[in-house]
Amino acid sequence: MRRRTSSPWLPLLVALTLVLTPASTFAKKPDKPGGGNGGGGGGGGGEPASNYDYVDLLGFENGNLGYQSVANYVLNRDQAGGVMILGDAFQRYQDSTYQESSALWFVSSDGTFAEPLDLGTPASIRQAQSEGMNSLGATVVRTKVASEQYDNGDYIFPSFVNIFGLGYHELPAFEGRNSRAYSINEMGTIVGTQSVSTGTGGMRSIGCLWQLDAQGVPSQPTDLGD
Repeated sequence: MRRRTSSPWLPLLVALTLVLTPASTFAKKPDKPGGGNGGGGGGGGGEPASNYDYVDLLGFENGNLGYQSVANYVLNRDQAGGVMILGDAFQRYQDSTYQESSALWFVSSDGTFAEPLDLGTPASIRQAQSEGMNSLGATVVRTKVASEQYDNGDYIFPSFVNIFGLGYHELPAFEGRNSRAYSINEMGTIVGTQSVSTGTGGMRSIGCLWQLDAQGVPSQPTDLGD
């Protein structure tokens, strides 16, 4: 089986994970415009296409049950040439059940990485879907599989922000608790959507912002309209 520390890393890491794949998949960078392998204008062939090595990010260690993970977001390179990748990884069990948790990979400039950091799941839901992060490591997730219900039986689908050392905070909503966070920037501003009533019995989706304070607690949402 290919070791995590054996694969060279590509100039731009495509944030895809391969499920239960024992070896790397190779691809080639498309030719530059106007060029090609032996063709193109300007009096000759374009520059040769560069090789890419697609690195399998694997996931949580599951023994002989295999690896499974999904990458959702990749940051720009840091000064050392590495990147952080946010996604979800699966902890699998012998009885065929599994637990999906948010995961964070630290990939160095040479493509080496260790087992991803398990960011866990907010206590009030069953499964979360990772959505975005900033360079400080703050992440936002939405509810993928809910566990709590409103009095009318509808399931509750909140979003959360996770700050290292502070855990998950639920993002407040205008009505109820349903929301969907999409991204967070370096200033701690979170953008997303939530549903509000139309006043005539229906619902409409509006854009909204949340702002984290110095303790990592999100503000009440700001209505961006629809």
